[in-house]
Amino acid sequence: MVSPDIGNAIENMKTEPGPPGPDPTLNTIIEFDIELPTDELYCPRMACTVYDSVMFGLSQPTIGTFIVPIGDLIKELAEERKRETEALEHIVVRLKEITSSEHFIVALRASLRKRDDMNVLMTPKSEDKNILN
Repeated sequence: MVSPDIGNAIENMKTEPGPPGPDPTLNTIIEFDIELPTDELYCPRMACTVYDSVMFGLSQPTIGTFIVPIGDLIKELAEERKRETEALEHIVVRLKEITSSEHFIVALRASLRKRDDMNVLMTPKSEDKNILN
C-alpha cells in the first residue's frame, strides 16, 4: 500500500507493441520516486502485474505477475558497500605501512638516483650541442 499523498507517483504504464511472436520482448523502463523506510522490518516488496490490452482495451487478460524484493536489494547493496569500504580502508592502511617503511624509502631514493643518472647521460654536453648545430 502506498499513502495517498505519494500515490500519484505510481500509475499504469502502457508499452508499444513490438514484433509479434511466441516470446515478445517488452523493453519499457518504469521510474518513479518514493520514500522508502530505512528499517529492515518495514522494507517493502514491490508486486507488479502485467496485463495485455486486446480489442482496444476492452479485454485485459493477465500476462504475469512478479515481485521485486526492494528491501532485500537495499540490504544487499548496503552490505556490499560496507565490504568495499572495509577493503579500501585496508588498502589505505597497507599503503601507508609500505610507504613509511625504511626499505621503501631506500628503494625510492635509489630509483630517483638512477633516474637522475639517466637524465645526465641523456642530456647532450655543450660540445655535443655544437656538433649538432
